[in-house]
Amino acid sequence: MALINCPECNKEFSDQADACPNCGYKPIQEEKKELLEKKNKTKKNAGVGCLVLIIVVILAVYLLIPERDPDAWKKEDNSFAAYIMTEDWVKERLKSPSTAKFPDEKNEHTFKIDAHRYKIISYVDAQNSFGASIRTKFIAEVEQVNENKWILISLEIIE
Repeated sequence: MALINCPECNKEFSDQADACPNCGYKPIQEEKKELLEKKNKTKKNAGVGCLVLIIVVILAVYLLIPERDPDAWKKEDNSFAAYIMTEDWVKERLKSPSTAKFPDEKNEHTFKIDAHRYKIISYVDAQNSFGASIRTKFIAEVEQVNENKWILISLEIIE
């Protein structure tokens, strides 16, 4: 059973009904078939229209977003990231890592050795096992091996 539009009053009624319940129009069997086919064709066209719209939007997004160079990290100075990574390794060695406070001026403590290797000479203020806040100096050397991976070459904690 499907709904078709009445050609007289344009209201929907069942294709099984003999006449339109709204205006009483009585289509012959061939006319019912034509009305049903017309409605089905309209639904198919709407589906195709939606598909075309989705494809156009996807293409627009693809063309508007610039392609990212996977080797861009090799050309950048990642001193700040080097310091942030070092903070994690230093925290792993503290008695109370949640109390760690590193200096704000991270670039002043980071030195580029070569293309992807950095030396960090800095300090951290954190609580010791007695709860007293102490300043601990450290020297670290880190290397960026790919866009998202860093390795710790050396870490010296100076107490």
